[in-house]
Amino acid sequence: MTYPALQRPPKTHVAPIDHALKASMLQVDQVQRLTHVAAAVTRLAASGAYGSVWEGCWDIGAAATHRLHRLQSGWVQSWFSWLHYCGQIDGASTLSKFSEREINIVNQAQQLISEQSVDLLALLENVQVDIQHWLDKQPGTPPLPTTLQVKIESSPPAKAAVTA
Repeated sequence: MTYPALQRPPKTHVAPIDHALKASMLQVDQVQRLTHVAAAVTRLAASGAYGSVWEGCWDIGAAATHRLHRLQSGWVQSWFSWLHYCGQIDGASTLSKFSEREINIVNQAQQLISEQSVDLLALLENVQVDIQHWLDKQPGTPPLPTTLQVKIESSPPAKAAVTA
């Protein structure tokens, strides 16, 4: 059985397994796209367009670096705000209040880390799209496959042994 890219296999009715399958499919799709991009850039570099390939890669790298610097400055500001918040919290008079405040600090830090992780993944995906767009403009570059073919072997269910 084959599935197009990003399409989920049948539900297992076990949420963690469904999430793991979806994550696996997304990772396989990402690897396939990155492999295609790497192969296309390599073919272009081996062709007569060697100089323009490096210029295009340099421009994309500079744009990605600029976007990363913008993200980092926002992240630094967020962490300084978090540190300022941590310093503003007054002492608690009971263990339960102290625990509540400390857990709130940890939860806010976790939220910052989560947001930064998503920002970084979005940047990586945007750079990949930029590279593919640049490749599409280059003569002789094959188009990116639109579907991912994953073969999933299924075996007939085993018969359960019934004992009396």
